[in-house]
Amino acid sequence: MNIFSLVRGIHDHPIIGVRKPFTRFEAWTWLLSEAAWKARRYMAGSIPVDLERGQLAHSTRYMARAWGWPETTVRRFL
Repeated sequence: MNIFSLVRGIHDHPIIGVRKPFTRFEAWTWLLSEAAWKARRYMAGSIPVDLERGQLAHSTRYMARAWGWPETTVRRFL
């Protein structure tokens, strides 16, 4: 079995997180780090969203801003 470790806040780092646009690998690791690692409640604005392990609740517009990509590119990537 192969194990891959990644610090969840890596994209918040002042050197790594500021480089835009993200590569496809960086976008993939961002998705992994944003996914819930256990069931939890997430506030999407004023709306509570119950997330199960592995789920995330972000719009494609939010991801486009975070990654420095056009929204259409984010949709195709997903």
